[in-house]
Amino acid sequence: MTKVVDVLVPVAVDTAYSYRAPSDAALEPGAFVGVPLGPRHATGVVWALRDGSGDNLKSVAAIRDWPPLRRPLRDFID
Repeated sequence: MTKVVDVLVPVAVDTAYSYRAPSDAALEPGAFVGVPLGPRHATGVVWALRDGSGDNLKSVAAIRDWPPLRRPLRDFID
């Protein structure tokens, strides 16, 4: 089954956007990814993963090779 990831991007909206995860990627909460956002691409943080078809969603465009955002900082942001 396809995974859907909720990605928090640095925009003035307090909700995460959902994207289809690449089938071969081992994403986890805190991972940095590149995602399409309107006419541009943005870097965001994977906030949550869940099972889902994701057929109507855009795909994660890139996985950044950066250390993940640790749980205490994600809890603080929440």
